[in-house]
Amino acid sequence: MLGPMPARRRVASLALFALLASCAPTVYRSGTPPQRIESSMAQVRAHIAAAKVMLNEAALAGNIAGVLGRFTPGAVLVVEQRDTLRGRAAIAAWITAHADGKAAARVEMRSDHTWVCADGAIELAGTMLTRLGGRDDIAPLNALYVAKWRDDGVEGWRIDRMEAMRQFEREPSLSAYCASFDMQQFDARRVFVTLSAGPRMHAADAGNSMEAGLRANGYTPGALVLGLVGYDSDSPRDWDERLLTVRATVWRQLWLQAILLPQEQPWARRGASGATQVGVTMRVKWNALLAGWSWGRWRAGAGVVGYDADWSVVTENPLPPFSGPFSARGAQRPVGLMVEGAFAYPLSNWFFIEARLQHRTGSLNMDGAGTYRASTVSLADTRLQLHFGFAVY
Repeated sequence: MLGPMPARRRVASLALFALLASCAPTVYRSGTPPQRIESSMAQVRAHIAAAKVMLNEAALAGNIAGVLGRFTPGAVLVVEQRDTLRGRAAIAAWITAHADGKAAARVEMRSDHTWVCADGAIELAGTMLTRLGGRDDIAPLNALYVAKWRDDGVEGWRIDRMEAMRQFEREPSLSAYCASFDMQQFDARRVFVTLSAGPRMHAADAGNSMEAGLRANGYTPGALVLGLVGYDSDSPRDWDERLLTVRATVWRQLWLQAILLPQEQPWARRGASGATQVGVTMRVKWNALLAGWSWGRWRAGAGVVGYDADWSVVTENPLPPFSGPFSARGAQRPVGLMVEGAFAYPLSNWFFIEARLQHRTGSLNMDGAGTYRASTVSLADTRLQLHFGFAVY
């Protein structure tokens, strides 16, 4: 029997993110006829379940035309890896030849695993029970199947390709059923979640601005005081940002994206001038909300970025172990702008990597404290970052 697909296990753990797609509108993909994609997986499964009921009712009534109506005109049916039937006429001839003179049959198709493709939906490892004559006292003919369903928005969901056999001696070629398994139509997914692959590649302007402020006030970062005490950075100069991003396609190629920074970014510098030292510390978190447009693998967008920053300046005189009070402390929530350009490349049906070029603006105002003059710290940043992500419907 066809074993569980690795992608299914991964997607199951991401079901929470799939809920974000529930508000997306019904869209149509290009093709002949055009393919309708519903706004949620639940709707797709409900429509396919209704189509199976229609097929069973037609078969039970001996209505071959009704059975064929649940297949697309160019449908392909593969039976036991021997007979490959193409088109409704070939399928009708095969049904007639194998009906054993019975005018009716009960056909039940059962599958709990239905996934949306770029151009339809696919059922994996389904079970089909067929009772000739429609009688429950006749032993059913069991088969396993994989089925591809399509919906043009007019005739409802119909089978476009189906492979049935008593047991799966080999795993069917999923690319024959679902084009997005071949990555060509990966962008038909609705919700994308990405994680940064590591620290950003561009130094923070905030750190440079604060250090420049110290030097402008005569305090030298890293200087030795009385030859005894050294002062240096308490945190990395390059902020290590690990980002979580959720992006949803809401209409055609229009997308909305939320960027979340789970952890705070600390920064600190200490400087000295004579017998006086000054310490400047800051903690920053930021989140952004962007909107933009996609062109194939490329996309671009812009939006707002909000900061949550608190900072302090402490002046100590004389030197430790005597410690002076905080000369200034503040918290601000400045808002800036962010622009982003990105290129994504699928690694599989569900996973991709993405390179992003981002620029954000923003600044916070630090009040003066003693001999430390008031200053403006720039939070602007330009970065090139690599992300790893997964996509769900």
